[in-house]
Amino acid sequence: MVSVKWSFIAPETKDHVILPDGCVDIIIVTDNNGCENIILTNWDVSPRQICIEQGESFRGYRCKPGVLFNDIDYQELSQNINYVDEVVASGLKRNTEIEDIVAELSDARTSIKQVAKRAWVSPRTLQRWFSDKELLRPEFWKLLGRARQAASALPSYPVLADFALDYGFSDQSHMTREFVRWFGMPPSQLRRNKDQLNLLAQPGLGNWIGEHSSIR
Repeated sequence: MVSVKWSFIAPETKDHVILPDGCVDIIIVTDNNGCENIILTNWDVSPRQICIEQGESFRGYRCKPGVLFNDIDYQELSQNINYVDEVVASGLKRNTEIEDIVAELSDARTSIKQVAKRAWVSPRTLQRWFSDKELLRPEFWKLLGRARQAASALPSYPVLADFALDYGFSDQSHMTREFVRWFGMPPSQLRRNKDQLNLLAQPGLGNWIGEHSSIR
């Protein structure tokens, strides 16, 4: 599956924190007056906060990590909202080899050097491939993927020190720094935040799965 469709209707006016997921989305936002607007997101490299008004609705198309949208004429698309499915289907820029490499990089058990070796290239060549495809550096996918996989396993680990080593962090302090970097809070706080854990369970880097209802 190259992209998943999601939707969300705001039950109340509220600030939401958007966490990095390694994906780009095309989103149609419908406000309380029925006006529609189209947004194309970029890769988030840190948490960001947005305010959503009660009654606003969102429907989006999330690309598999490593997949991009080609250039889209947003003015034309905004005048033909009903054809967005066709635009998404025809507007994806795919490279299955890169998609597979991104998926491998997101595995906490692998290193960039190991992934490059399996692709029969040097780490430097791997960096160039990503640059040529206008993708963020392999380090981004490696570090974010590890953090997201670790976060999804938090509820299963009563001892954080053991948990850190199992997911390739040098120690608990290292893991805490990475969690604050990507999720804005340490593991001890994140494991008590059900909303953020549910958000991290949405399809993205390290857990690309089927269709969900979500916010972006």
